[in-house]
Amino acid sequence: MASNFMYIPYDEYSIEEIAIPAFLSTKDTPAYTRYQNRLPLLQNYKSDVVSLVNSLSQMEKDLEIGLTAMRNQKANDHLNNLHVSSIYLRYTSYDDWENTYLGEQLQRILGLLKSPNEQTSSKLKSIRINLEGLLKNN
Repeated sequence: MASNFMYIPYDEYSIEEIAIPAFLSTKDTPAYTRYQNRLPLLQNYKSDVVSLVNSLSQMEKDLEIGLTAMRNQKANDHLNNLHVSSIYLRYTSYDDWENTYLGEQLQRILGLLKSPNEQTSSKLKSIRINLEGLLKNN
């Protein structure tokens, strides 16, 4: 049940008061052992959202560049940085990561960075604003 909270937008109360305690209550059980790679996703959900918001802010600024070659280079730099980031490594260690809420956001960001154009910065801004809204509601 606790893992289901990874598939919905971040809500501090649900994660901190329901999901993590429920997950930890299964300690020393086969279920805990089998699904323990999901616990770090829950425990780092808020910090991962904050990290993505900060990264997106920088990406937006860097990709506002009108020159295609420079924009492509900046996008490629951000793509490489994202691939080695703790959030990306944490999520890709989970076999269903693309279907989690943050996994979907990561996929959208990766897609935008792989094919940058004049609208990339504004699309990244839209993702950032949505993620910021999750933090403001808590």
